[in-house]
Amino acid sequence: MGRNRAPASARHAASAIIALGAGLSGADAGYVLDVRAADGSTSTTVVIGETFRVDFWLSSSVGSEHTSAIFRSVFSHAGLILLGYEWALPYVTGSIFDDSTAANVALPVTLTESLLAGPGFPAGVVDIEFSNVTGNDFLPPPPFGQGLLISLHLLVPADWRGPESMSISAVPDTFAFGFREIETLAGSSLALAIVIPAPGGAVLLLSFAGIPSRRRRGGASC
Repeated sequence: MGRNRAPASARHAASAIIALGAGLSGADAGYVLDVRAADGSTSTTVVIGETFRVDFWLSSSVGSEHTSAIFRSVFSHAGLILLGYEWALPYVTGSIFDDSTAANVALPVTLTESLLAGPGFPAGVVDIEFSNVTGNDFLPPPPFGQGLLISLHLLVPADWRGPESMSISAVPDTFAFGFREIETLAGSSLALAIVIPAPGGAVLLLSFAGIPSRRRRGGASC
C-alpha cells in the first residue's frame, strides 16, 4: 500500500524548531551517501533463500553535521523482502520522529512499485523512504557527523523469479541542520548478484553417477 509524502519543509519542522537553540554552525558543508555491503564493499553475492545486510554510509570531506535526514533507497527490481532496519545513533529507530516507510508498514514487507507512491515520488520505481530526526525527545537534537547512517536487513525469497543481478542505490532528498539544508550527493550503488541453483541439479548428478556402474554390470554379463 502506497504512502503519500508531505512537503519536505513541513517534515523538517520539528527538527528545525528544536534545533534553533543548538545553533546552525557547520550546516554549509556537503555529504556523499554511499550504499555498501556488510563488509564495506560495493558488490555482494546472495543465494536465494538467504538474508543479507545493506549499509548506507555518509561521508564528508569538511566535517559536516546534520540533525535530520530524508532519502530513498531504490531497487532496480521488485521482489526483495525487507525484514527490518536500524538507524545509527543518535538516530533512534521507531522513535516519534521516525517517519520512514518501514516504520509505517508491517514488517516483513515485499518491496514493490506500489509500496511508496503519491505526489513527489516517481511512478514505476521500486523504492522505500527513510526519514528521521536525531534524538527521541523535544530537547535540541544531537548532531550526526559521518559514518554508518542506517542498515537494512533483506531477504532474497526462495521463490525468487527476478534477474540474477540488480542494484541498490540511494537518492538523497533532504539532509539538514535545523532549517539549514546540507547539500548531499548520491555516491556508490551496491551491485547484487543473486545465485539461482539449477532446477534438478542434484538429481542430474545422481543419474550421471549411476551410468558407469550400469555399464560395468552390462559388460560382466557379456
